[in-house]
Amino acid sequence: MRLPIFILLFSLSCQVLIAQNTDTLNSEKVEAKSKFFEKLSFGVQSGMNYSHLNGELKSGKWETQSGPTAGVFIDYWLSRHFNIHTELFYQKLYYSHRSYQYVRPEYDPYSSIFPYSSIRDARNYSFYRIPLQIGFNTFSKPRFNLSAGVSFSFLDEYSDNRAYYRGPVWHESMLSQEQNHSAKEDLPQHDFGFLFSAGFSYPVSDDFEIGLDGRYYTGHREFMESYKSKLEALELMMKIGYTGFMNKQTHSKKLKESGSDNKVFMTYKSGLLMSRHRGNPYQEHYSPGFAFSPSISFEFLLSQTASFQTELLFDRKGYKIEAPSQNVFRMVPSENDNREYQTDTHIKLDYFVLPFYMTLRFGEPVTLYLNGGFYYGYNMNAHTTGEQVEVDRGSQNYLERDMEVYDYMEGFIKNNDWGWLTGAGLRLPVYNQYRLDIELRYDQSFINSFDLPERYESPDEDRSLFNETFHLMVGLQIPVN
Repeated sequence: MRLPIFILLFSLSCQVLIAQNTDTLNSEKVEAKSKFFEKLSFGVQSGMNYSHLNGELKSGKWETQSGPTAGVFIDYWLSRHFNIHTELFYQKLYYSHRSYQYVRPEYDPYSSIFPYSSIRDARNYSFYRIPLQIGFNTFSKPRFNLSAGVSFSFLDEYSDNRAYYRGPVWHESMLSQEQNHSAKEDLPQHDFGFLFSAGFSYPVSDDFEIGLDGRYYTGHREFMESYKSKLEALELMMKIGYTGFMNKQTHSKKLKESGSDNKVFMTYKSGLLMSRHRGNPYQEHYSPGFAFSPSISFEFLLSQTASFQTELLFDRKGYKIEAPSQNVFRMVPSENDNREYQTDTHIKLDYFVLPFYMTLRFGEPVTLYLNGGFYYGYNMNAHTTGEQVEVDRGSQNYLERDMEVYDYMEGFIKNNDWGWLTGAGLRLPVYNQYRLDIELRYDQSFINSFDLPERYESPDEDRSLFNETFHLMVGLQIPVN
């Protein structure tokens, strides 16, 4: 009798234990799911992109055109500072190139009025893109972010046409000559590239935030074989994010009252840039160029007086040329005594610059600092604008040609630039731990940035370009931790 009762009690105990373990496992699964969703935020975004190419662009006018970009995004927060960002968005890229050809009067009655005809080569692409980025975030209001990663693209639509026009306006008779001359099947159906982002967001309620991001995309596949060019785009995106699922302690944090424990700082800054053309025998024909230069820098404190800094910087370097040159972006004297040139152009060289430098700091709360180090620059695009006058004095005729110049010249500029930098600055306390940063910086390249063919147009031509840049920048420094 005792044995059946023991067996019955043992079986009941086992069922109770199994039920308890099952409830525990289910509870752990629910808790794991809850913790997973507490790290998620998502939303929608839309904006505009400004298309560009990166390749052997040596002549003609590539017109910057805008196109729409829209999609949805998801952020998974690894910690208070870092998140994984992905999205699905649709993007249209528009590219238009104009090349100019001289038309002799005996072949074209319009040439006495408009001696140059133009061919417009327009190519339009539509893509679905899926990026994967690692993001770094601060906890100020607004919250600043910086992200980098890869992007996978799928070609959706493609169109390619040409149009011919004459003179300052389009003519209907010329527009009717448009013709399609390529097919989607002839192009790569996928692309792999890199996507870099920087922006900010601000909470408008407990569950929603709005933001603005600037982004740069560069592809890997050549979609224009004749130019050996890859697709690029600058994007400006507005976004609305939902953070209602999130644990607010993960997503937000009060700033410390004391800055003594902070070891990492971020600075958003921008300012005026002056660049020059060095290393040539015709210095009197070149003058400096001016532009604005935005950047995001990170400072890592090593001691009370020393720190290491790096940043992502956009530089529009370049120069102006006013010279009797037959070349529109460098000094090349004419070898023909009867032919004269007068060139007045502005050369613009756009770089993403990554500096690495050490900083020495003196004084508190007003801080004076000195820095020095090296930089790497990647050339995104290069073009020259302005005008050129050519005068041909023959024995029985006189010909003067005025040409408006808008030529891309990436094929003549090296993609990479290396150099050194030094500077000094002042930091002033503004509010809490925020500081106003004022910096004067100088940098100079190690390498010749011209990438010219071996043949010489003239034995006295200019074949060297060493970039030299002065920055005057103002920014706001905020603590990261």
